[in-house]
Parts: sequence; structure tokens; C-alpha cells
Amino acid sequence: MLLVWVYFPKFRIKFNFSINAGGGKILLFFNRSILIIFISFLISTSSYAQDWIVAGKRGIMTFVVVSKEREKDETVYKEAIQSLCTDNDFCKIMFWSNSSDVPTSWPMNEHEKNSKVADYYHNGNSGEVKFIFKYSNDR
Repeated sequence: MLLVWVYFPKFRIKFNFSINAGGGKILLFFNRSILIIFISFLISTSSYAQDWIVAGKRGIMTFVVVSKEREKDETVYKEAIQSLCTDNDFCKIMFWSNSSDVPTSWPMNEHEKNSKVADYYHNGNSGEVKFIFKYSNDR
């Protein structure tokens, strides 16, 4: 029998499980509330993964495509920013809702500039943060 501990420090969740190698069964031991929280986390994480994708990068800039169904939902952009801007250095993310509008060469043409739905910039040295959201007045 093998006893395994899994610990997610960010979420303060511990899982203890044992594997019975002889019978090939996995027995999980944790209370029901932790299981519900963990499953909810997995479901919410997988739904966000479908709401935006990284379409490309150029230097410090990251190009992201947001699903058309969620393009007016500011939480999708915040989740992408949180996921992509992990250090306190520089971070620049530009968002589009149509993958064909993402620039393939530089500089961007007028159509590519005008079709952006959001723009995020963070300067870790100065602390400057800018978030421009095309639909901020559509609520």
C-alpha cells in the first residue's frame, strides 16, 4: 500500500490518499466539503480556459483572443491578466474577440488597432497600471 499526500498551498487544500497496489483501487480520504470545493475549482478553471487563448507574443506583448460570447464580461480579462502577468515586471496584453484580427506583422494596421476589445499594461518599476476596456460603458 502506498500513502500519498497532495498539498495545494495556494488554496490550502490537503489530500491524503492511499493506493492499494494489489487490488488496483484508489481510496481517497477527505471530507465532503473539500471535495465539493475542489470539484468547483476544477470546473471553474476549465470554463475559463475556454474563454480566452494566447494567440501570440511579440517582446513583452501578449496577444489574447477572448471568446465572442464573453467579450463583454470583464472578469474574463481579469482572469487572463492574473494568469499571464505573474511577475512584478512589465506586462502588456492586447485582447481581441476575433482571431483573424490579431496582428501577424508589425506595426498593426488601423483595422487591427480598432478591433481590439481591451488593452492592459503594467509597469513594475513605476507601478503604473492601465486597463482600457472597450465595453466599460455598456453595462
